Amino acid sequence: MNPTTEPAPIELPPIRKQRRIPGYVYAMAFFTLLVVFVGVGLWMKENELAKLEAELDRTDPGWRIEDIWAEYQRSIPPNLKNSFPVVMKARREIPKEFLQWANQPECLIVALSEPKRKVGDPVEKHLIEDAKQQLANLGPALELAHQTRNFPDLGVSSTKLNFDAIGTLLPHVQELREVCAILQLEGQVAALEGDPEKALLAALACIHVARSLGNEPFGIVQLVRAAGVNIAARLIELTLAHNVGSEELLGKLQAKLADEEAIPFAVIHARDIRGSANQLYDHFRTGNDSIRAMTARYGLAVPPGGVPLQSAYFALVEKDEHLTVLKRTNRWVEIARAPEHERLALAKAMPPMPQKGSIVFKLLSALFDRDMLIPIESDLVRTARLRSAITIIACERHRLKTGAWPKSLNEIPKEILPASYKDPFTGEPLKYTQAAGVVRVYSVGADGNDDGGHSLYSLKQPPHEKFDVGIQLLDPKLRGKNEAQP
Repeated sequence: MNPTTEPAPIELPPIRKQRRIPGYVYAMAFFTLLVVFVGVGLWMKENELAKLEAELDRTDPGWRIEDIWAEYQRSIPPNLKNSFPVVMKARREIPKEFLQWANQPECLIVALSEPKRKVGDPVEKHLIEDAKQQLANLGPALELAHQTRNFPDLGVSSTKLNFDAIGTLLPHVQELREVCAILQLEGQVAALEGDPEKALLAALACIHVARSLGNEPFGIVQLVRAAGVNIAARLIELTLAHNVGSEELLGKLQAKLADEEAIPFAVIHARDIRGSANQLYDHFRTGNDSIRAMTARYGLAVPPGGVPLQSAYFALVEKDEHLTVLKRTNRWVEIARAPEHERLALAKAMPPMPQKGSIVFKLLSALFDRDMLIPIESDLVRTARLRSAITIIACERHRLKTGAWPKSLNEIPKEILPASYKDPFTGEPLKYTQAAGVVRVYSVGADGNDDGGHSLYSLKQPPHEKFDVGIQLLDPKLRGKNEAQP
């Protein structure tokens, strides 16, 4: 090759210009995948929710609040057989002055409800005289309240269900409390003044007034019903601390208390919670409710501009929250139906409800979930107190027939005590003791410790207090020793 000759130029292939994929294409792809992911997640939650609802339809028919309410309404008897209208009529006869007086610390009702006071403690004479003045103005109301004793069956209220169960107004709950209060006062004065028949009839009427609410499917209603029956049990104990009652009347009281003891209060309460929470989400699912309407209806504080954001967020989490709430409230129903002595441990083992969530989720958490342990425990306390009262009345009836207390509860014949009751906290038989002229029947209570039957007697007693739950009676020779003090 001649070095002077220039080399031939090398031809390179043309450089192809690379095309860049626009950013919006990536965005669209990401958005599409996100929509598919969310859609699949929502479909899976919807499918799981449908399966759970179908399972509840099979295992617990009529579990929805609309069905529970319809069943309750179907049980409304004619007025001539329904004690509820009579109770409401009695409430209208109570003077306003009594209602104001009954909340004062210097009245007999409050004085006898002090936590540390026992049934045999002396009572100041001026409290009794003041109470008698109040009773002088309660004649018409008391006459109507006692008419409820003519209604052997449960009453049914005429409550109207609002848009949802959560927002349904229940003004009759307070009215029933006030009718129980006049019977409580009448019974207290009669017991302290030596009229056991009048006192025990007041206790019996109080049970019937409480039963006028029937099985209305709201937890607060059943709490008030339980409180009314508890007043009656307390009146029985007070009466027999000062007097001797008739065996026939004590038998009637025992039978009515047994009717109340059989009421599955915790189940009614838990099914109410489950059905009401489910109904709230169902209204959103069917388009009958919205975040804007709900926040306005319940007066919920939402930051400015927060309703649209809450609505958008709720649309994404609605099905997941609905499933979470339904699973959780259904678990409370299962706990309420578990063996009695297992319920408290199961309830305490429930993990706390997640704090994050929509405004709907937070509303339900505030209304229901934080306090579900309370009705579970309260029902065990109610059951323990009623079983103790039923059993100790049977002991008194046995004493009236034989002249002596039974040496053990097994000694009481079946015609006096048909059932042998167990301590709902332990599953063991109720405790029965005799010492120094005092007979006690009791449960060891929530802490499981046997404190010898020493209980707090206040109707305001929190169920978690570490005391036994029971009833005590005195030997007849010790009754009425603590007369009214000046």
